Amino acid sequence: MVNCPAHQSGGDPDLRQFRYHTGAQPTRLAPDEPCPPLFRDLGFEAMSRFLRGDLKRLCGPLSPITYMRTADYVEPYTDYGQTGRVLMLAPETIIPWHSGVETVYIGPREIRVDYETMIFIPAEIPLKDAAERLSGTRTFSEAVEVLGAHYFQEARIETLVRLDHLQQTHNETERLAAPLRQRYQSLNSDEREAARDWMMRMGLTESDLSTAWHHLPDERREFVIQAVQEITEVNPC
Repeated sequence: MVNCPAHQSGGDPDLRQFRYHTGAQPTRLAPDEPCPPLFRDLGFEAMSRFLRGDLKRLCGPLSPITYMRTADYVEPYTDYGQTGRVLMLAPETIIPWHSGVETVYIGPREIRVDYETMIFIPAEIPLKDAAERLSGTRTFSEAVEVLGAHYFQEARIETLVRLDHLQQTHNETERLAAPLRQRYQSLNSDEREAARDWMMRMGLTESDLSTAWHHLPDERREFVIQAVQEITEVNPC
């Protein structure tokens, strides 16, 4: 852990106003309060950009703040896409706050990606192990040395191949499913009912259309792809 003197920073933003978003009262870290290693889940699209070195900001496009979590946080989903996580090696530089929810921290929306103090953690490494192994490292090069340069590069390449496949299948599925989704969300009750009937016949659920692509099991993604392809072929809606 490192000390996070957020209260001393002249550029420290006031995040108390975001209680409506966190569901609890955000608070600054106390003077000299140890800050645990913090991780960020980027999702498969942003992670691909991070691994290629062209991601500019950690925050998602719709969130007013940047969420981070400790290694003890239990994710409410399974990352079947094995996208990995980003570890902040110098968390005090991003001025994290307690979100009001244990194991979850927040920062301002404007946090920029710093490739010198942030590192990709492959999905196969448990986050608690990563936090322990990289404790005390402050830079990307130091962390790569601990993980092993050859291993890290291989894991990066393998993850990029997996992410590119996820992106390709996601884009194609979104294109094919667009007419069905439009009718499922239509203001016209007859169109909605027709879409529901067809989804029921095909074995598709609302979750298939709304769950993050990498949170669906591999087998379910394959099923959804086949289903929307058949929808396109017969044009039921």
